[in-house]
Amino acid sequence: MKKYNLLTENDILPNHMYFVLARSLSDGEVTFTTLFYGDKGWHNKNSEIVCVLDEDVISVLTTQKPGRALEIIEGGFIEDEQYNDLIQNYSSSTQLKLQKWCKKYKKEMGKRTEQVNGLSLAAAEAQDKIMLKRARYIVMRNDGAVFCGLARSYQFKLMDDLGDTAIKTYLSDKKAKSSFLSSWENAESEDFDTGKYRVMKVYEVLVNGTD
Repeated sequence: MKKYNLLTENDILPNHMYFVLARSLSDGEVTFTTLFYGDKGWHNKNSEIVCVLDEDVISVLTTQKPGRALEIIEGGFIEDEQYNDLIQNYSSSTQLKLQKWCKKYKKEMGKRTEQVNGLSLAAAEAQDKIMLKRARYIVMRNDGAVFCGLARSYQFKLMDDLGDTAIKTYLSDKKAKSSFLSSWENAESEDFDTGKYRVMKVYEVLVNGTD
C-alpha cells in the first residue's frame, strides 16, 4: 500500500468518514470498515484504529483542501512493506474487501487527481482576473455532501455530482445554522454538535472573464 511522504495526522479532517483497519477490543478481530472522525476524535468505543488508509485521507482532502491534496500527491509516496505485511496478517475476508476497495479507489483517485490539478491550474489562470472575493457559509453533511437548492427545492449533493446545481449560501455562520434548521426537515441544532452537519466558510469569487 502507498504511504505518502508528506501526509500527517493533521490531514485527517474532523467530521468525515474514513476507511480504516480496526481491531475489536472484545475478540481482537481486525476488520476493514469506515469510521467517523469528529471534533473529539474517532467515534468508536468497541475497537482501536490499526491504521487509516492514506489514499482515503487524500480523497477527502481533494474536496476540502485541494491545494493540500495536490501538495501531498506531488510529494510522492513509498510502497511500505510493513504496511503490506500488516494487511497480509488479517483474515481473507478483510483482504478481499480491501482489494476490491483499492481497485475501485485507484480508478476514482485518477479522476480526483485530475480534478485537483485542474483546480490548481484554474486558480493560477484566474489570479489577475479576480474582481471580487467575499466570504460565504455553506452547510455540509458528514459524508461531504453540500446543501443545495433554491426556492425550497433543497437537497444534499456530493461534490462530484454538483454540476451546475446552485449551492445554498449564507452570510454568516449563525444565519447558516438557523436557516438550515428551518429549511431541512427533522434537522436539529444538536446535529451540529454531533458532527452530522457542519457549517463551512468558503469564498465566492467573481472574475473578469473574456467571453
